[in-house]
Amino acid sequence: MAGPRFLKHGELPLVVLAMLEDRPDHPWGVLQRITERFGDSYAPSPGTVYPAVSALAQRGLIDGARQGRRTVYALTRSGRATLEAHRGDLSALEARIGKSVGLSNDLDRAFVRLRAAIAETTRREGAGVAVAAIEAAIRRLEQSRPAAANVARA
Repeated sequence: MAGPRFLKHGELPLVVLAMLEDRPDHPWGVLQRITERFGDSYAPSPGTVYPAVSALAQRGLIDGARQGRRTVYALTRSGRATLEAHRGDLSALEARIGKSVGLSNDLDRAFVRLRAAIAETTRREGAGVAVAAIEAAIRRLEQSRPAAANVARA
């Protein structure tokens, strides 16, 4: 008789989305990262990861681009929205298994979203628009510094 399943039905696609939020990768790389993340607890087979990646691509949640002999997948906007909508499910999974599945914190997630927004803006509107937006964000952060320092001292 088999023991309890490590991942419940429907959780592997969520784990794959979380891995691809961290950085784009090919299916074998995703498989290796899942194995590294979960250690001895769970080692998925190619027969589970590759179909999950294929299904996510068919649903438009990830998009693949050929890089040499491999196809590297990245989250689409729809994939990011789906992952955000299921962030609670991901947190419940992490609590149940006692391991982090996705990015380690909100700041990491913000950097990933920033990197994607910069790439999309550069592609769509040009580097000048992206640079101007980054410079405006830097100025806003710098302006908020004194207020934060005053709050910390109080």
